[in-house]
Amino acid sequence: MNKPFVTIMLPTRKRTAMVKKSISGLLELANNPSRINIAVAYDSDDEESKNYFASNQWKLLVENTGATQEVHEIERKGWKDLHVYYNYLATNIRSDWYFVWNDDAFMRTQGWDDELWEHRDYRGLISMESNGKLPDSTLFPCVPSLWQYTFGQIGINPVDQWIQDINYEVGTYKRIKSKISWTRLENRSLLGTPDLLGCNDLGRFFLVELEVNKG
Repeated sequence: MNKPFVTIMLPTRKRTAMVKKSISGLLELANNPSRINIAVAYDSDDEESKNYFASNQWKLLVENTGATQEVHEIERKGWKDLHVYYNYLATNIRSDWYFVWNDDAFMRTQGWDDELWEHRDYRGLISMESNGKLPDSTLFPCVPSLWQYTFGQIGINPVDQWIQDINYEVGTYKRIKSKISWTRLENRSLLGTPDLLGCNDLGRFFLVELEVNKG
């Protein structure tokens, strides 16, 4: 496979319905999906994901658009080590750009890939607005291969505050017009215990687990 322009790095666990919705929308809104590689990482004990990503349904979802896909099964790390999944994918995949993605993220802008392509020579972090967050905050950083070559990893924590803080402080941080929406509130019966990703007054992220009780 030729080196793709951008690799969407997607760790997931037992949420194949969310993956399908997220990735189908991402590719439908791309003007040139042939520039996109979808790279999935799932846990070795996750049979739901193993079966889905080995299926023709998954392959056709991605490859019928002209995009490419690859799947990696790794030892379970858990949410608190989410960055380990991204680091693993970036280390094992050659790409011009690496886009941190989640299965609960949804692209909202037609032609987002063209806008990213316009900034292909930029050597810092590309940020897209997510749920109206301020320009100095991003949940889904997109970084060039230079970042991976320089640091040997994508990040050191689950929400990539390290990437954001370094790039914003040194002036290598660009907010573009494309927008992403995301939600951590899930249907427990389908997707497991729901949780919510929040942000405090200091700009630090935290995870709140919720219990859903039927009335």
